[in-house]
Amino acid sequence: MGTSLKMGTHVRTRTKKPSPQKRIHVFGVDAIGLLVAHSLAGIPNRPPITFLTGSRSGFHRSEESERRIEVVTDGISDARSGFDIEYDHPYIETEPLYSSVGSSDPQIFDRVDTAERFRLADELNAVRATSAPELVLPVERSPVGEQTGAADTALDASRDVMRNEAVLPDFEQGKGYSSSSSDDQDFISNLIVSVPAIHLRCLRKIAHRLNKESVLLFLQNGMGFIDKVNEQVFPDPQTRPTYIVGVVSHIAARTKAYTVVHSGRGAIALGVMPRGEPGPIHSLSTSARYLLRTITRTPVLAAVAYDQMNILQYRLERLAIDCVIHPLTAVIECRNGELLANFHIARMMKLILAEISLVARSLPELQNVPNLQNRFDPGRLEFYVVSVARRTSQDESQMLQDIRAGRDTHIGFLNGYFIRKGEELGIRCVMNYMLKQMVQAKQRSVSNRDFERLPMESQDSLVLAGR
Repeated sequence: MGTSLKMGTHVRTRTKKPSPQKRIHVFGVDAIGLLVAHSLAGIPNRPPITFLTGSRSGFHRSEESERRIEVVTDGISDARSGFDIEYDHPYIETEPLYSSVGSSDPQIFDRVDTAERFRLADELNAVRATSAPELVLPVERSPVGEQTGAADTALDASRDVMRNEAVLPDFEQGKGYSSSSSDDQDFISNLIVSVPAIHLRCLRKIAHRLNKESVLLFLQNGMGFIDKVNEQVFPDPQTRPTYIVGVVSHIAARTKAYTVVHSGRGAIALGVMPRGEPGPIHSLSTSARYLLRTITRTPVLAAVAYDQMNILQYRLERLAIDCVIHPLTAVIECRNGELLANFHIARMMKLILAEISLVARSLPELQNVPNLQNRFDPGRLEFYVVSVARRTSQDESQMLQDIRAGRDTHIGFLNGYFIRKGEELGIRCVMNYMLKQMVQAKQRSVSNRDFERLPMESQDSLVLAGR
């Protein structure tokens, strides 16, 4: 039935603003990325969620693991489905965003491109099939995956040796998921990035789908990676997306490919990184406001937005904790809780935190903050370190897992950040520098040991391969 208007009636028209793009893309399927996606899927009027991940032919996941994401909290399982997948994004990078080795002479796999890596994987598979048991490459398997066949195992083995691989397990096309190719080239409005900071260079694969109207939420440990992203991924400030950083205190770990145990409830502190001078919330892009509203109305995440000065202090506090627990457990090869049962480690912790405290209290951007000296007092930082170590006493740090697998670590964005800031301020962080060098030396040692065990194109390997 049509609507009629009397003559002379004044009609006021209002231009309807375009609704924000509600789809949220998630780059990375680690424990935090899966937990965030699962939590977003449980809110009323849930947003459409798409995972950006890699895919390899010959990899077959069980239908059950493809169909849903499962989060276990206090022994109660909650599975949710309805996620979209873009599965054609390459996830192997020949160079990390920031080399934790710091050497001008990269290791052999730093110089091997993607095609060559897969060729080596095929040769490794052939050698393993015909070799004696003692020639089989020992691999430190991740507890989150399951072996699914010979081809799967062989490529996983080569992948673990190649230390520059991003932690981006692949979703395959399966029941309950709609899959699409990256050829769609759809514009990305909201992107949650949970891959380790060392692998943020992978963002270059999708940088053409992002612009100044996009928003990126970074959920990584460490500081200093934003500068690297600007330098290597988004060098043009005019087209650079809006950045939001998140400080996560939730404790979660994957037990299977898409199963997460949420063992410790926490919160997420969010802060918008300003392009220039800090501005009011209404000056943000539509996508940034939408993503902030969506994340903060998710009860499980307990996310709260803070201004720039407060989020900087939260990040520094979290960084101080990670600068102690991650490298010490990696060097000593122990669980987090074991740090508290050793007097010698306690002495090292105090010296490391004394340097971190001095740098944090000397930062020019914090000089006008009230109560700065007390907030970053070494004793207060030590209290937080001990508390986190107790809460996660049975856990192994991500850095320890990376070291065992021969992967690059994010030490450059942990202790390396305070070392660089200390140099700018004229403060010598000798303990942090020594700890950083020890982690890098251990990583190099493990990588070299694994490389020596890898069958190469020698006469013996050719004979064993039947050539």
